[in-house]
Amino acid sequence: MLSSTDLSNRYFTWLQKSISFEQLNQTTTRIDVPFLDSFSDELVIYAIQKDNGQLILTDDGWTLDNLAGEAVFIAHPSKEKTQLHQRLRAYGIVCEDNELKITTTLETFAQRMHLLLQTIVFVNDWATLSRSTSTKTTTD
Repeated sequence: MLSSTDLSNRYFTWLQKSISFEQLNQTTTRIDVPFLDSFSDELVIYAIQKDNGQLILTDDGWTLDNLAGEAVFIAHPSKEKTQLHQRLRAYGIVCEDNELKITTTLETFAQRMHLLLQTIVFVNDWATLSRSTSTKTTTD
């Protein structure tokens, strides 16, 4: 018989084995997660502790820089950029210096990390679909 407890345990065991936390210095931790971007690279985020005790979670610019490398430019003013920033705000994410970031505390760290990961996956999917749609439209 299929047990929800067994499924839950298997998923959390896999997740725990697949995620890694590496202390880079006194204030920065690198977090590698088993979720993939549109280039099949595992996602990496950084947790940076501020003097006031808050944490900044960031992709360090990886998401938008990779997309720009594939000729998907979100930095230029456009309808798409406006839509993207509306979506980011809905998740509580800000885009500064090409980095996707969210501020959190230790108490809300897990939830905010999940929101940042969701956003990174969304941005990759959204940009990839936008690019394939615009390419298809211009070649028809």
